[in-house]
Amino acid sequence: MEAPQALAKAAVSLATLIEADAVVVRVDNVNIPTQEILKELSIFSKKIIICTGSSDEKSFSTSYPVVHVPLKSENTEKEAEFALAVCVRQGVLSKGEKVVYLDGSHAIHLKIVDDVEKIFSFDETVIHAIKLALYIANTSYNNMRVGAAFIIGDWKTVMRLSHQLESDPLPHQARDIKKKDNYPIIAKIAATHDGAFVVDSNGIIRACCRHLDANRKVDVRGLGSRHYAVAAMTRATKSIGVVVSQEDGHVRVFQNGKIVLTIQPSGHVMDSQ
Repeated sequence: MEAPQALAKAAVSLATLIEADAVVVRVDNVNIPTQEILKELSIFSKKIIICTGSSDEKSFSTSYPVVHVPLKSENTEKEAEFALAVCVRQGVLSKGEKVVYLDGSHAIHLKIVDDVEKIFSFDETVIHAIKLALYIANTSYNNMRVGAAFIIGDWKTVMRLSHQLESDPLPHQARDIKKKDNYPIIAKIAATHDGAFVVDSNGIIRACCRHLDANRKVDVRGLGSRHYAVAAMTRATKSIGVVVSQEDGHVRVFQNGKIVLTIQPSGHVMDSQ
């Protein structure tokens, strides 16, 4: 029996032994025999959930829930925490459930959802902003990387602490960051216009091309003016900032003036500083 299938069988045995509520498996590598893994998992009588970094969840031919988890980490413990927290927000897991997590090819982890929910505290709108930012990080315009800045939440205060650089060019029908169909036009606006996107708590872009005027002291040494402006705004308001670096494509998440998460264009999570 190949290693992934053997791990899947072991995961089922462990889940049965500890009376787990669910088995969650992450599958990203196309070389991993997904159907063979699912066949081994199918004997488990409770919930089976698939997590993947692929944005095309429909490509999986299965009746099990498939959850898109954009973040990856070399640290499998951290990756499991991210994946299970997203599952909670998608409603396929509940707080307090006992879960066996299988990363697809390397290891089995036992997690209690109550714990991981406390670790990964971003709300759904911020998760969508991160997904959009990763899309932009992997987009080029005229063979150049695209930079972008998103300020999420507390949007009325953000609007008071910013001003319009030019007429807002974003069409009304393309303002929902939860819709992937809007990604290309938002990325094009980011590539061809200056200023930040202001997003409300429901994921609707209230304005773009905003110059951020918050005057707060923050420490973002080694980063540019876009990062400084976003950090200062999150210090001055209750917003969260998501910035795509035009230099290296890294996505940085800011809260209360500090970097709380750094993600490579590939989706791999780095140290927060």
